[in-house]
Amino acid sequence: MLRTPRQKVSIHLVFYVSKRGCADEAVVTRRLFLGVGAYVLLGAVLSHGSGYVLFRGRWWYNAAALFPLGYLFGWRETEALGWMRGSYRRQVACSATIFVGSLMLSLVSMLASFPTPVTLALESLSAVCFTWTLLLFSLCRRVTSPLLGFFGSLTLELYLMHGFFVNLLRQPFYDKGSGIITIGNPVAYILLVLACGTAVALLFKQVTKRLLGQKSEASM
Repeated sequence: MLRTPRQKVSIHLVFYVSKRGCADEAVVTRRLFLGVGAYVLLGAVLSHGSGYVLFRGRWWYNAAALFPLGYLFGWRETEALGWMRGSYRRQVACSATIFVGSLMLSLVSMLASFPTPVTLALESLSAVCFTWTLLLFSLCRRVTSPLLGFFGSLTLELYLMHGFFVNLLRQPFYDKGSGIITIGNPVAYILLVLACGTAVALLFKQVTKRLLGQKSEASM
């Protein structure tokens, strides 16, 4: 959804501000839509590639709308699932068609240099419809495995940590014997990012568990 740790922290900060001191889910949802909308609008207005670390292109935030939509779905999950099952085939056909159409139009929009808001809207629509289509398919076939369960338990930690290694391992390294070393094999690069990100995510999860445990014991 977002490409850098700073962006992820920014969106989570929006969530923190939206949720803090508010038990009304409707209000929290509205705040999230407004906060993320403002973030995306700011990215569309600022010049891409001009030094702004958070806004270097649409691809850095064109799926950010999924964050408040995901929160809305989690809040009204029972009603949403009932509605999805009630018109399953029609929704799959519509969602898949809109996904393919908006994706093709977004490519045309980029090639034709359409205004940024137009391309952004098409890319965001394709991301939402793609996710909705996968969610619909998951209603009739659920894929489970111990590996997916393991990584599922580290979703937030991996989400926050992997971007650091994506950037770090892309840089050249210096070795006295052989000079400059770069990871040229894409498969090796992906596996290294995954391994390093998973290791740090596990460590981070254990540290936060201990800190939260100590905090709960101190408050008792």
